[in-house]
Amino acid sequence: MGHASFEGSFVPLVTSMFLHSGFLHLAGNMLFLWIFGDNVEDFFGHVPYLFFYLACGVGAGLLHVLFNLHSNVPALGASGAISGVMALTSCSIPGRKFLRWFLSSLCPCPP
Repeated sequence: MGHASFEGSFVPLVTSMFLHSGFLHLAGNMLFLWIFGDNVEDFFGHVPYLFFYLACGVGAGLLHVLFNLHSNVPALGASGAISGVMALTSCSIPGRKFLRWFLSSLCPCPP
């Protein structure tokens, strides 16, 4: 096994967030991004939100690689980035209790 270049390793982690397996996959991601992304963008601001979104997507891609080292199946879509946005919405924005029942077992959320 050889070593890959930075571009050959990192660029697919970013570009895979913009590929989807079908219309319903894209529509579902866009629906959740519309619902939850607006609150997080208001909380962070435009540019920090973009960096947060991309960091969540790259982090999800790295976790996919870590847990599927010998898999040839690619990861597609922005579901990891949107999951990060949903987690921040649930844990950081006061008065939001819609996902606390699910996320309370995964991370401690403030009241």
